[in-house]
Amino acid sequence: MDETFGQALARMRAASGLSLRRLGAAAKVDSGFISKISNRNVAVSQGVAQALDVALQAGGELMLAWQAEDARRRMAEVTSEAMKRRTLMAGTTGLILGGLLPGRAEAGHRLGLADVTQIQRHIDRLIAMDYQFGGEGLWQAAVGYAREAYWWLDNGTFTEEVESALLRVTSRVQMCAGWLSFDAGQHDVARNSFNEALGLAQQADNAEAETHALVNLAYLSNYLGSPKQARRWADAAERAAKPTGEHARLPVLPMLRMAMSTALTADKPAFEKAIASARRHLNRDGDTPVAEWRAFVTWHELDGVEGTCALELGETERAIRLLRQAITAHPDGFARNRATYKVRLARANLDAKNVEEAATAAHSALDDVSGNVTSWRLGTELGAVAQRMAGYHDVPSAQRFLTRYKALV
Repeated sequence: MDETFGQALARMRAASGLSLRRLGAAAKVDSGFISKISNRNVAVSQGVAQALDVALQAGGELMLAWQAEDARRRMAEVTSEAMKRRTLMAGTTGLILGGLLPGRAEAGHRLGLADVTQIQRHIDRLIAMDYQFGGEGLWQAAVGYAREAYWWLDNGTFTEEVESALLRVTSRVQMCAGWLSFDAGQHDVARNSFNEALGLAQQADNAEAETHALVNLAYLSNYLGSPKQARRWADAAERAAKPTGEHARLPVLPMLRMAMSTALTADKPAFEKAIASARRHLNRDGDTPVAEWRAFVTWHELDGVEGTCALELGETERAIRLLRQAITAHPDGFARNRATYKVRLARANLDAKNVEEAATAAHSALDDVSGNVTSWRLGTELGAVAQRMAGYHDVPSAQRFLTRYKALV
């Protein structure tokens, strides 16, 4: 069972060592009311939750618990699956109201490395939520975080060491904003954010962040139908990644973007070379711990990308085999990616005229979508499959999928 806001408050207060009275004085909240929140989980306003988060120096963790509790309460008031999904994710944009560094928003405030670490924790949380839910309910929060991070660069006071770290983390914030905006269908915002991230990475002389920005620009170009441009971005990313040997799995990403761009231009020899290179790099680094943003770079993700490329190349059976492998291995924490590969498996089966198998895969994708995944990108691909499935409305399994799809969207 999920931890309630009251339970989270009690746990964090105990860890802090603050008495009810001291916490109440720090947050300017009645100590008796704090006791009721902890023991009875009574509802509180966002302002009270924010005040308690700041007083406990929780770095936004208590606010996340409040957001989840608020979403559950609102979920109980609605009935349809589509409305429940939208209700849950609509509340996530409220994360921005807490800010990256609550209680410190004044010009001239002196920032330390601990503040930079706190900003990174906020971004890691958004990335983890994206893996599970998709970007449609998160992108505005990330864009707001990016604006705030820039504000700190321009208005904070810090040492050269902290400035360098803040440049790197601001690049990460922009990267996160770009990715979530892309997944939400906000392509102009995504492109601008990725370019801002690239500029910041270069200012910070950080090859890892530069590689990250370049591979994201390549991904965006591939998706928007400019594979030759994507290949140029991927080439640049490969060059940027060369001096970053200490960053496990990083060299895999330019190869994956190269594989997709060459598949889209039907350059099969170049595709095979890129995907083989990606597998070699992952075989070397696969067991090494990585940063949160590279956690998705796994064997099952590589299978999914290769399967998608095979689909573009018309190698249907290869696509079906690899996409099945990717789906089976993807855990719940990567529900958005798993659902995307289920949709592509449905598409591959439709290409092979396997309508029953296509309907099964599409139904399974809807299981993930109804589990609160909100992604414009996923929704667009699912809609295209539904359009093709409509051509088989006389097949009972296809009709059942279409009926359920219409109810969910």
